[in-house]
Amino acid sequence: CSVAVIEYGKAYVYQFNNGTWTEEAELVSSSSTDPEWYGSEADISGDTILVADTWQDIMGKQHGSTYEFVKVDGVWSEGTVFYATDFDAEVIGYDLGLEGDRALLTGIAVAPRVGIVVELQRIDGAWTEVGRSYSDADYHSQDDFSDVLDLDRSGEQAAVGADWADDAFMNSGVAYVIDYSQP
Repeated sequence: CSVAVIEYGKAYVYQFNNGTWTEEAELVSSSSTDPEWYGSEADISGDTILVADTWQDIMGKQHGSTYEFVKVDGVWSEGTVFYATDFDAEVIGYDLGLEGDRALLTGIAVAPRVGIVVELQRIDGAWTEVGRSYSDADYHSQDDFSDVLDLDRSGEQAAVGADWADDAFMNSGVAYVIDYSQP
């Protein structure tokens, strides 16, 4: 059993053997510019870990990125790096989900400026964007759609939170379920 442990600026992998947790690896990004936010979110599925750098400075703006790390022959190595600009997003990596060959990255889209969930599928070893879900409220409304995300173990459904939504009463919050099993 492996687990990814995050601490702002760092990400570690621990292995559980014979009743004891031991550090297996420290995951170091190739281009993180702000160690305060590297490791702000992480998720693990099998031999793949995603680590967010929510406010990484890219070309003078804090857009964020998400790093993939893959374990091959016992060694963790950096794989694909996803940047907010890859998805026409202002920010990416608020939260993320990983299950098998499906990954979800949350953030804020550029136009319209709303919460976004980007769906990625790993096909023949390469990540491909296969869909996007957007909040139906302007992000400035402070609903915070996409701040919280959880992907179920089947990888077929995700819950996305908008913790400041005013649906029932002011700032009551709401959760949306996205069903990826339906075409």
